Amino acid sequence: MDRQEIERLLVWQDRDVRVDGLKKQLAKLPREVELAETEIREERARLEAAEQALKALEIKRQSTEGQIASHEDAIVRYKTQQLQVKKNEAYAALQHEIDVEQGKISDLEDTVLELLDEVETQRETVVGLRDEVERSVARLEKQIAGLQEQEEVAKGEVEAAEQAAVEAANAVEEGTRKAYTFVKTQVKRPPYAVPLSDDKKCPACHLRVSGEIEAQVRRSEGHPRCNNCGRMLYWEA
Repeated sequence: MDRQEIERLLVWQDRDVRVDGLKKQLAKLPREVELAETEIREERARLEAAEQALKALEIKRQSTEGQIASHEDAIVRYKTQQLQVKKNEAYAALQHEIDVEQGKISDLEDTVLELLDEVETQRETVVGLRDEVERSVARLEKQIAGLQEQEEVAKGEVEAAEQAAVEAANAVEEGTRKAYTFVKTQVKRPPYAVPLSDDKKCPACHLRVSGEIEAQVRRSEGHPRCNNCGRMLYWEA
C-alpha cells in the first residue's frame, strides 16, 4: 500500500470503529430501558405487597370481631337457658359455659387491640411507601423517556456514521477493503491496521514480527499482517 492508500485506509478505519462504538452504545439502551421497567414493576410489587399485608390484618381484625360476636351470642343463649332450668346443677353448668365464653371474649378483645395497633402501623407504612414508590416510579419513567430519546438520537448518529464509513470505504482499493474486512473477522478489537516502526514490534500485541513480514511492510508490499495477532501492518513514516 502506498502512503495515500494507507491514509485512506486509516480514515476508513477511524469511521468504521466509530460506527461499531455507536452501535454498541445503541444496543445498550433497550437493555437499560428494560432494567428501568423491571425496577418499576418491582417498586409497584413492593407497594402491592404492603397493601395486601394491610388488607390481611384488617380481615383478621374483622374475623376476630366476628368471633367475639359469636361468643356474645352464645352467652345470651346460655343466660336464656339459665332462666328456664330449675336444678342448681344445670344452672351452674350453664354458668360455667358463660364464664368460658367470657374468657374467650377477653382473649379475643386483647387480640383485637393488638391487631388495631398493627393495622395502624401498617397503614402508616403503606402511606409512606406509596409516596416513596410514586417518586421512584416518576423518576424511572423520566429516565425511560430520556433513554428512548437517546435511542432516537443514537440511531441518527449511527446512520450518519455508517454513511461516512461507506464513503471512506469506497475511496479504498478493493484489495485493501477485502484485507481489512478479513482482519476484522479475525481480530477481537480495534485497531485492525497498525503502524510498524524500527523496533519491529506490533503496537497492538507488542510482539516482534518476523523478518519476512518486516520486509514486506517496509516495501509497502501487498497487505502484510502481524504474524502474532493478525492485524494489518503499514510502515510508520
